[in-house]
Amino acid sequence: MLDTAFIRLPGDIGRADSFRIAVEYHVVRSASVSRVVNPLGVNRELLNRFIESARALESSGASVIGTSCGFLSVAQNELQNAVSVPFFSSSLLALPHIRQQRPEARVGVLTFDAEALSQCHIPAGSGSLGQGIYIQGLHPQDQLRQVIEQDLERIDEKTAGEQVLQRVEDLIERHGPIDALVLECTNLSFWKSAMRAQIGVPVVDLVDMIHAAVNGGRLIDME
Repeated sequence: MLDTAFIRLPGDIGRADSFRIAVEYHVVRSASVSRVVNPLGVNRELLNRFIESARALESSGASVIGTSCGFLSVAQNELQNAVSVPFFSSSLLALPHIRQQRPEARVGVLTFDAEALSQCHIPAGSGSLGQGIYIQGLHPQDQLRQVIEQDLERIDEKTAGEQVLQRVEDLIERHGPIDALVLECTNLSFWKSAMRAQIGVPVVDLVDMIHAAVNGGRLIDME
């Protein structure tokens, strides 16, 4: 977990009640949003702290490990190599699985910050940004983004939800219809069902991926 204090709504990976399995948390000290959400990834010192946390969770009996920020996908290989249990740094890891099932799929990614999300965050075998993968970020003035950036403990769920769903509409208006939507930001999951109803395609987050890994199912089903 990043070292944050902002409110987390149901469905968020930072809430144990978002899972159908037992969960243990480990906070990576000094891992602020601003230190993780950037085009180049985390620095060596901070990455070592994530590795230490992953190893601590494995030692305590964790069978699957995840993170609370999808921008850590840039360090997926190193984090996975540090432990012997499955490690999911980001829901962006669903992208190559979607591509394997449907090579022609047009996949949308709803992200916390579109300016910071770059090709280096996209796993190999996923395709390229703007060519099969289309991103849309929260606007700087959107309430959810401000809550996260300012570490606020309160949120207007209605206003935040309207803005999140508008960003999904923005994505489709800019890029056309999509076949699946991946939620890079783990704090978007509260509105996952509303997004599915809105666009009528699969919507996947990191909680889905962890459940699939524990239960031995597909990370995302495009059938």
